Amino acid sequence: MNPSHPLLTHLHTANQATAWCDPQEGWLSYGELARRVAQLSTTYPSARSLIYLPFFTRTSHLLHYLVALCQGHVVMLADPALSWPQHEASCKQFGANYRVDEAGELISLNAAVPILHPELAVMLPTSGSTGRAKWVRLSDRNIVANASAIAEYLTLTESERAITSLPLFYSYGLSVLNSHLRVGASLVQYEGSVLERTFWQQVALHDVTSFAGVPFTYQMLARLRFDWTRYPALRTLTQAGGRLDPALARQFAEQALQLGRRFFVMYGQTEATARMAWLATDEVAAHPDSIGRAIPGGQFSLRMLESSGESELIYRGDNVMMGYATCTGDLAQEAQLGELATGDLAYRDEAGRYYLCGRLNRFLKLFGKRVSLTEVENQLHLWGWLGAGTGHDDNLLVVIEPQEQQRPDELQQQLASWLMVAPRAIRVITVDQLPRTANHKLDYTALAALVEPTGSEKYP
Repeated sequence: MNPSHPLLTHLHTANQATAWCDPQEGWLSYGELARRVAQLSTTYPSARSLIYLPFFTRTSHLLHYLVALCQGHVVMLADPALSWPQHEASCKQFGANYRVDEAGELISLNAAVPILHPELAVMLPTSGSTGRAKWVRLSDRNIVANASAIAEYLTLTESERAITSLPLFYSYGLSVLNSHLRVGASLVQYEGSVLERTFWQQVALHDVTSFAGVPFTYQMLARLRFDWTRYPALRTLTQAGGRLDPALARQFAEQALQLGRRFFVMYGQTEATARMAWLATDEVAAHPDSIGRAIPGGQFSLRMLESSGESELIYRGDNVMMGYATCTGDLAQEAQLGELATGDLAYRDEAGRYYLCGRLNRFLKLFGKRVSLTEVENQLHLWGWLGAGTGHDDNLLVVIEPQEQQRPDELQQQLASWLMVAPRAIRVITVDQLPRTANHKLDYTALAALVEPTGSEKYP
């Protein structure tokens, strides 16, 4: 075992500080985790191997993640909700040597050990990808750099206590775990939804100090009229995982300022381990449509696109991934990127704050007029709709959830007038609930299948 791993310096048997709250066992100290990691390590191979870990939010699976880091194995973190054929396909895709089952047992797959680059540590699937997926290759340096930067701008200390409000196979949820391990802070295990009463009972019972959510989370909390004052210890809320409606961001920021607490808006991608930008409470209240500035150790720049005159956001930092992997041979590759082209269009204000204004691959042309699907979705939110935009050239498809006191039959004309296109170029469909991934992001693949079961049309 290598307890000197930079992320795990607090993981040693003499450390009796609380680390992890198991719903059955109660609080486990860093020392107890270290003893269990050492015990589990005896079941692992001595040779460096590729471990496939469907990351259930449980003590048993946390221990496997820690063992992999300590022993220098490469660990693939997967969504446990995927079907067995999907898990099997990913194992075969990269020649995984071992997998961890739901009970937390290490199962040998009798596969030859693939050639693994010495710096490779963790692999994460790209958002929404299944089957023969494209995975992100991360090094120890990537993970430690991002965890350290997050701990710095959030001013995390040993007294911080988070709750597992996000899946740990998801880069945002994993970043919460890693940043808290980095400073010796503690986490409360919870596997259910943040919208369940028992989740908030755990927040109150264990004096949780911070909570991480994606835009959908905050939309639901606003609908439920979330009362922050009921949780005196809950000092910090953070948001990432997509654009939060600016009015809602300002609402939470202003509430934080009134209560003397904190609300951070953050921006990131799995390809950057997790976080690239952050914006603190006072600036969120004043500039709720901004993603903020680069994290400590990171740097942004803008690259002009000759085709449109717009600029793509470029990021540099030690947290930029080694590259993608689609086959076994990719696992031996060196780090391939000096910078990350985010695919997001952006601009910068005079104070150095950055703003996103669209995606490179999320545009349509409606009879010659260039339309950003991101801007369409933002406008829907301004009008009070929960909806998504997709489609193809000359056919904008808008899918919405029904809302009280809103008339979907008028939305087609409203959109046509706003975009200055013919109404026939727009189709509006109502569904009971927009499909979402396990990370609560809109699932555009499932959306296209939902509205076009024949698969005869392709949507971005």
